[in-house]
Amino acid sequence: MHKGLPPVRDGDELSQPLQPADVRAFWDNPQPSKRPSAAEPMDISELHALLTTIIHKKARKGAVAMEQYTQRFCETYELLESTDRAKLLQMLAYKFCTPKGAALEAASKYIKGATESSDAAQSAYLARTLRDSLTPQYTELFDQINRLPGGFAFLVHMRADILEFIRSNRDDTAMRAMSDVLMKKLETWIIGTLDLKRITWNSPAYTIEKLGQYESVHAVKSWLDVKRRLGSGRRCFGFFHRSVPMEPLVFVWVALTDSITGNVQSILRDREPKTLREEAHAKCAIFYSINSQPGLAGVDLGNFLIKRVVGVLRADLPNISTFCTLSPLPRFRAWLDHWLTPKALEDPPNDINIPVYALEQLVSRVPGASTWTAALKHIIDSHGWTSSQDTLDAMEPVIRTLGAHYLMNVKRGNSRCAYDPVANFHLRNGACLHRVNWRGNTSYNGLRQSLELMCNYNYVLDRIEDNNERYVRDGAIAVSGDDPYIAQAQASLKWKTRRPRLLSEFSYLMPDIMCLQEVYTKNWIDTYDMWFKREGYGSQMFQSVYKSHGVSISWKKSQFKPIDQLCLRMDQTASVCDETLKTDNIALIVVLQFIGSDNDSTSGLIISNTHLYWKPSGCYERLQQQILLQRGLKTMQDKYPEYPVISCGDYNTTPDDAGYDLLTKPRPVKLNEWQLDNLLPQSLHEDLSESEDGSDKETENQPLSYSEMASLGTSGETKDAQNKRRKLEQEEREAEAQLVRDTKRVNNLVATLQSESKPFKSCYATYADLDPTYRTEQWPGEPIYTNYSLWKGTLDYIFYAPENGLSVREVLSLPPEEQLKPGIPNDTFASDHVSLAVRFDLAE
Repeated sequence: MHKGLPPVRDGDELSQPLQPADVRAFWDNPQPSKRPSAAEPMDISELHALLTTIIHKKARKGAVAMEQYTQRFCETYELLESTDRAKLLQMLAYKFCTPKGAALEAASKYIKGATESSDAAQSAYLARTLRDSLTPQYTELFDQINRLPGGFAFLVHMRADILEFIRSNRDDTAMRAMSDVLMKKLETWIIGTLDLKRITWNSPAYTIEKLGQYESVHAVKSWLDVKRRLGSGRRCFGFFHRSVPMEPLVFVWVALTDSITGNVQSILRDREPKTLREEAHAKCAIFYSINSQPGLAGVDLGNFLIKRVVGVLRADLPNISTFCTLSPLPRFRAWLDHWLTPKALEDPPNDINIPVYALEQLVSRVPGASTWTAALKHIIDSHGWTSSQDTLDAMEPVIRTLGAHYLMNVKRGNSRCAYDPVANFHLRNGACLHRVNWRGNTSYNGLRQSLELMCNYNYVLDRIEDNNERYVRDGAIAVSGDDPYIAQAQASLKWKTRRPRLLSEFSYLMPDIMCLQEVYTKNWIDTYDMWFKREGYGSQMFQSVYKSHGVSISWKKSQFKPIDQLCLRMDQTASVCDETLKTDNIALIVVLQFIGSDNDSTSGLIISNTHLYWKPSGCYERLQQQILLQRGLKTMQDKYPEYPVISCGDYNTTPDDAGYDLLTKPRPVKLNEWQLDNLLPQSLHEDLSESEDGSDKETENQPLSYSEMASLGTSGETKDAQNKRRKLEQEEREAEAQLVRDTKRVNNLVATLQSESKPFKSCYATYADLDPTYRTEQWPGEPIYTNYSLWKGTLDYIFYAPENGLSVREVLSLPPEEQLKPGIPNDTFASDHVSLAVRFDLAE
């Protein structure tokens, strides 16, 4: 169990060169002999007597005798087995703690003296007596040991034993108290006694061996592994105590790179790090592992080490301008398991801003999962999910969002400090949270602790002091970089702080008609519906079946009254196509009549609001849903032929998609080859070759493709090869037949949409003419973006039918991109989509 020898007279003896006589003596007596000891094994009563002698200074022969007794205790401690050491430490913690009687007596005298006497000298004496009585008796033992050569290292190892005992006996308050006292002692004794040294492959073997022994973040596998970490393009620095100059108390590994690294395996497995010449051009120093001896846990040495190392690197390599860590999230998985309570699995919290499309994609990976939290729990508890690329793609936005929330918002108890110990360490040191890295540590330990997440803390030198002050005082976490996940996780983006800003935006715009998408039912009941009623609006909200959100249409009751409505569920597509994917998308159509026009059948509006299928590969499903929406609108138009039509929503369609052209261009619409390919029903024919755990079912002995077999000829084929060839031929014929069927279905849907509807106009179709900064070659008319979060682009539209006297007078300007970076929601904009607003003219 133990880590070294007891204190020795010469703390530097390990660094002394061997003399020829030493070598001869070793080979003359090759069998190792037992180390001579001045102490024979002692029972518990003898140890108690020895401790009493040391602590109460009962030795009558002065300092020399005290030193001998203390040396004997250390040697005896070294001879004990781990269980006997635990008993000895418990005896020390309980029998030699603060004497209760003496403390009470001293406290009573101090209180009496403070109330009855005004003598300052007497008060100081009583205060000192009280302080001494409250000091645990075992501190005298610690002081005596520290006076011995090598005693400091012995105490560090002793505290490691105490911490190991506490790990399995967390309720032992006496041992915890003794650990804290010893930690404070070590912290005091360290000041002014540490030397910073660079550790290289030429350092003593004993020192290099200690690097592997104390490395607790990324395990050292071999001497070759150590050599690579100490080679060119790498650095290692350590603090050494002067009494043990061969053994680092704390050390840090550094990689010199061209940019901020997000994956630790790229550092650990890099077989060609920078050469000495290339080091002169490196721009970043990445601190990827900081370790201290176990007995120094809680002693803040890493702070001083990083600052000293930054100074050394700046002097040696002035080309380096970025000093950043690549750090683990050691408690993230444990926090997530605790957060996924049975209640959260049934009703997911809505205070974490995860994009709806990401949640839907995650749920789609787990058949039968009713909520995204249930799907997440199922995946992280299963084996092999990291081998499925589709599952990884679905997990990334969710895990990165949760990881950023964990770092930014989860606090330790009732304090303002970050719950994660590594985060708290770097943030207290003045670092900025820079980036959350997906698959930053793909080792088993990385998966077990943090679902493979890592993060970067950036030490921006001119911000360190300010960051430290704001974190310690207010718990404010400084951020650098443009990671959208961190931006979305900032505390100001929680629903309780977003809500007033959303309502403020509503109050500023105060439109006659307002359409909202992805409205969570709970938020509708608690917030939106109440606000609309208070401000004189009437409303209709329509919720999805399996999702906890829906769409809404609201109108000023002073101007309109509802006279009809139609709710559409987009999964009811049997009349459109015989094969479809269930997506639970919806649309709401409301017919509004102007107040005071009861006898005028031409004075009203048909308003629709929709949220179509989100998946980028789901153009086929969106095409079906567009047909259903157009049919619903036509139903209302047939009933109210004079009413203009306005169609709003999140169409999840970019301006270069086929769906946009089919909605807006004159008939007949000619689609290009790329648009037609995207319309093929990819979602219905996803690759099903993966097993349940995500691994490929056929990873070995893959058969030759049909074209390869044809080039080789079939003569001399074995029966097995003939069967494989025939199977491939059959699969190719089936794929070709499926392509023909899919193409026919797409052509039928395109023809149906064009024949059953007239083209709309987009209110923002010429927006780039009004604001040239929004112009792009990809789609020259529409804005560059209406969504600016993890994905940036245009998905939202206000369409209208130009018939019946409706025309656009003006549109709401969109905010400049600089106000949206690195992503919305942010401190200014409370939604992840920007608001679109139009002022219409309606001919008499």
